[in-house]
Amino acid sequence: MTVFSSSLFYWRLREFEDSRFTGSLQLSSAGGAVGRIFLHEGRVSWAEAPGQEHTLFSALQALAGVGKEDILFIKTVYQEHQGKTNIVTLMEKTGLANFWVLRECMRLHLLSAVNVFSTMGDLEIIENEGNLASPSVLLFTLDELSFADKLLDPTIPPLLKSQGLEVVQVQMKKLDTVYQWPPDKPMHDDFLDIGVSWYRNRPDSVFPPQMVSIFQPHSTYWVRFFADAYETILIVAFTPGQDLKPVVDVLWHAPTRFLLELEKETTPLVPLDTALKTWE
Repeated sequence: MTVFSSSLFYWRLREFEDSRFTGSLQLSSAGGAVGRIFLHEGRVSWAEAPGQEHTLFSALQALAGVGKEDILFIKTVYQEHQGKTNIVTLMEKTGLANFWVLRECMRLHLLSAVNVFSTMGDLEIIENEGNLASPSVLLFTLDELSFADKLLDPTIPPLLKSQGLEVVQVQMKKLDTVYQWPPDKPMHDDFLDIGVSWYRNRPDSVFPPQMVSIFQPHSTYWVRFFADAYETILIVAFTPGQDLKPVVDVLWHAPTRFLLELEKETTPLVPLDTALKTWE
């Protein structure tokens, strides 16, 4: 559990998320401005706080090995093209970072910012409603920010090499299957199809699950529901009889580590940076 997820500040932001607020939140403490948060339809697109542990660009250096010269270059190019493209497309064109690397670095940046706000006393929030900035594909729900807590954890082993791992599949709402690994090994199970269909079409009054397991004679399935801005579902199949505790811990605390490995090992079945631009 992060500082943010267990704080009063989290619940204050939930009000803006639940009301699908679009605009900026100007934050002040002890009479002085301390930062801001941008929201689009209740989803976080940007936040900045004084002294936050990680920033987007420091995370890119740590996770993707992007050098300082490259960081300076991309900042310059982005300023020149601001309003004409989003930073995801720009960085993919330059080859500096792919979709999920960039998304996870942004997630770490945002978590670092809201963690700082969560420790401040007498925090005042001033709302400025309206589209102040064009929304990008880097939108986050509040609950998914905590996935970044273990993003840089060096003790997490390579997940796609886990003993007994058979198939990994990633699905997103409206995009269906976006990753399949290995590509030549299909995953099909009637229980999975029924479960995913129920999750996609459940009534708003039904609280969604976070993770479920399905035990079949031929495979053991673990299904992780991200509750993110794109309703991502990660499905992992193992041969029965495996010690899955290390992998299940990652599925619970840091499921996007699977996505980072998939991005290196295989090609997405849809162009994520363009397909997610029109998300509603």
